[in-house]
Amino acid sequence: MKERKQHNRDNSIKDRVVPDIGTKHGPSLHSQHAYQGIDREMGEIYVAQLEAALADLKYNPPRENEEENRLLEELRAGWIEKAADLLTGMPNQLPPFREINHRIPLIDEQKQYNYHLPRCPEAMKTQLIDKIEKYTNAGWWEQKTVHQAAPMLCIPKKDGVKLHTALDARKRNDNTYKDVTPFPDQEQIRHDVARGKYRSKIDMSNAYEQIRIEPEDVWKTAFATIYGTFVSHTMQIGDCNAPATFQRIMTAIFREYIGRFVHVYLDDIFIFSDSVEDHEKHLDMVCEKLRQAHFYLEKSKCELYSKHMDCLGHIIDD
Repeated sequence: MKERKQHNRDNSIKDRVVPDIGTKHGPSLHSQHAYQGIDREMGEIYVAQLEAALADLKYNPPRENEEENRLLEELRAGWIEKAADLLTGMPNQLPPFREINHRIPLIDEQKQYNYHLPRCPEAMKTQLIDKIEKYTNAGWWEQKTVHQAAPMLCIPKKDGVKLHTALDARKRNDNTYKDVTPFPDQEQIRHDVARGKYRSKIDMSNAYEQIRIEPEDVWKTAFATIYGTFVSHTMQIGDCNAPATFQRIMTAIFREYIGRFVHVYLDDIFIFSDSVEDHEKHLDMVCEKLRQAHFYLEKSKCELYSKHMDCLGHIIDD
């Protein structure tokens, strides 16, 4: 009789301490501490139950999450279909002149620069030839005889294989009036994006190549490659004022939306909303602005209805 009472007492303790794994609250990670006074074997059994329950929650999320994920996947597919004309990448043609175009305001237009010769690693020469062919056919670059030209740098991208080109324009930049266009507050952007229940980030395709240079400034863009000298009709990587010009254009395009449901930092466009319906509408509004301004996106860099997003170097998730 005494043994039966002790057994019932242990079951009573277990019933009060061990939560039902199927309850909405789920298991507590700290529940082991509730087992002071209960034998070691019983505690180990309980810990095993906890681990099994957590594993089940990880690999078998609640059905409502599955339903939400299915809905978001459908919305992503629908948005990609609607924005297909923007997701083709930059067309192989010159972008239009817009209200804001790039200028190169030199302090002394007669100044001569002592440039070093251009170089290109042997392994990247084929890629450079292909790029020159593509850019000249599109009208972005034009082969010219010039009296001085900044050397083009040919360096590998992060993957160590693909070619990245940039202008060594340091001497020209020293002779350029600086554009003091302010950039948005990154902390404010992260705060606003994080408070949105639904978030997306879209990225421009060949962002600088989508900006025209004012015709009277094209001669100032002269650059040298191992395959000849060229001028550029589109904005160049390495130009000290290029980021400011790009930010001015993006701010002008999205001014009425910024801070409400959009933030733009250079070629990153962040959209944040409180509901699925609002987010779908906001994405449509952003796309229409881009369409009107003849800007194009990089499909592989678009994060739609994202639950885990890199926002200017910080991870934002749910």
